Amino acid sequence: MAARVVLDEFTAPAEKAALLERSRGRIEALFGVGLAVLGVLGAEEPLPARIWLQLRGAQEAVHSAKRERERERERERERERERERMHTYLRLLSEETRRNLLPWDRSRDQKKSGTMNLQYHRT
Repeated sequence: MAARVVLDEFTAPAEKAALLERSRGRIEALFGVGLAVLGVLGAEEPLPARIWLQLRGAQEAVHSAKRERERERERERERERERERMHTYLRLLSEETRRNLLPWDRSRDQKKSGTMNLQYHRT
C-alpha cells in the first residue's frame, strides 16, 4: 500500500528564507519530503514579514519534518530565554555589587590623597 501523499503549507519568519533555501536539499533528503519556499507574505504590513512554505510527501514524513521544525523553534526560544535570564542575572549582580561598594571613610585614610577609595562591604 502506497503512503498517502500530503501537502502542508505554513509560514516562517522571512529572515529564515535564505537559510531554508540553503538547507532545502538536506531537509528533502533527511525527511523524504519536497520543500518549496513560495514567497513573502505581508511584506507591505508593519508586522515582520513571513514566508509561505510547502512540504509535500508521505504523511508521516511531512509530520516528522514539521515536528523537527517545532523542536528547532523551541530550541531558538529557549536560547532567547537563556539570554534574557543571563542579562537579568548580570544586571542584578552589577546592582548588588554597586550597593555593596561604600565610599571609604576619608577620616580613616592616612594618606589624605583626595581621591575616593572604595571598599567592598559584605552583607
